[in-house]
Amino acid sequence: MALEHLDYFDPLERLLRKERRTCAGCIHQERKELFGTVIFVCKLKNRDGSGRKHGDRCKNYREK
Repeated sequence: MALEHLDYFDPLERLLRKERRTCAGCIHQERKELFGTVIFVCKLKNRDGSGRKHGDRCKNYREK
């Protein structure tokens, strides 16, 4: 069974590529505890007032 072409890269490089697409380290990310489980949410709101989807980096991403 052949590996995906990204699986042949350096493990650190693979991790860095994955981190570039996430919200990790954003100032708008907030840590919440819900029924004993830790979750991360985005503090920003959509135009209709609903919460933004957390996980995919958006144009409002800012480093801490």
